[in-house]
Amino acid sequence: MTHPTNPSEPADDGTLWQEAHAIEMWKYFGSVGAADKNTMVTVETLLLGFSSTAMGYLFTKVLCLRPFFITAPYQGIGLAFLGLVISCVATYVALLYGRYSNWNWANADAIARQRQHLLKWKKLLPENAELPDGAVSDRRASRLCVIANGLGRPCLPSNN
Repeated sequence: MTHPTNPSEPADDGTLWQEAHAIEMWKYFGSVGAADKNTMVTVETLLLGFSSTAMGYLFTKVLCLRPFFITAPYQGIGLAFLGLVISCVATYVALLYGRYSNWNWANADAIARQRQHLLKWKKLLPENAELPDGAVSDRRASRLCVIANGLGRPCLPSNN
């Protein structure tokens, strides 16, 4: 049996958390997962706004639509490259934050799974979530989910 670093804390004997600790940990992981998702949406919105601004400039200053003519080809190439970079960054950010969010929600689900013998915990699991009428759940992971899991895997900062 290991001895706690703080004498007022009980030793970790490998048993399940006490109910109060489990609830706090479930709330923590759920809130961090939601915060990651919200951050992803905010960053993606900013990137989309920047990309829309670049496209607006392209259509008003670089292209002439009647007749179709490119008035500033070098600016057009630069804006196309900028759009490509923004798209790559947006994809990376969405996958990275998606993975972090999924990881935190998976931790919250694991806590609920350990206590699923209690009805109140069982209702918190995603497989017990009520779907809208007529909706069908597909439990297979998409390719994007697999890529996101690879990008967001935990790592040691000293090794990067």
